[in-house]
Amino acid sequence: MLALCGVFPFLRERVLGLAGAEAMPQAESLAALHLSPGDPFQRLSVEEAETGGEAGALLRYLGAAPTPAMRRDLEAGLARCGLLPLPLGEKLIRHPGWIAFVEPPARNHANRLARALHLASQVIEAHVPAKPRPGLIKMGLLVLADLVLLPIRLITAKRFQ
Repeated sequence: MLALCGVFPFLRERVLGLAGAEAMPQAESLAALHLSPGDPFQRLSVEEAETGGEAGALLRYLGAAPTPAMRRDLEAGLARCGLLPLPLGEKLIRHPGWIAFVEPPARNHANRLARALHLASQVIEAHVPAKPRPGLIKMGLLVLADLVLLPIRLITAKRFQ
C-alpha cells in the first residue's frame, strides 16, 4: 500500500493512519458512537405486528381497519384451510392496495388468493357492522376500475393457483 502511495501521495496519510489504528473492544466502540444494536428478529416481528402480516394486508385491502381479534381469526381460518403462507410478498403486505393488480377477476375456488379474500370478507362481516351501500357514482367508478384492471388481473392471478 505504501508503494501505491508513491503514485497517489494524498493517500499516504490515510494509509499510515489506518495502519496505526488500534482495535477497540466492541462494547466500548458502540458506546462511544452512541449505538445500541438490536436483535434483528425482534425488529422483524415488530414490523410484522405493525403491518399485521398477510392477514392484516388482506383485511386492509378489503377496507377494514384490522383489529387483533380480526387478524387472529383470519390467520386461524387461513391456517385451517391450508392457505398459509400466501405468496404476497413484502411489497403487497406493506401496500395492500396493490393486491388489486393480482386479485383474480372472479370468484375462483382454485385460486388461493381468491379463497383467502373470501375468508377475509367473512371475518370482516363477523366483526364489523354493515356499512351503507355506496351511491350510484361511486359504484360506477368501482366497476370502471375493475374493468380497467381486468387484463392485468387475468395475467397475474395465475401466480396464486
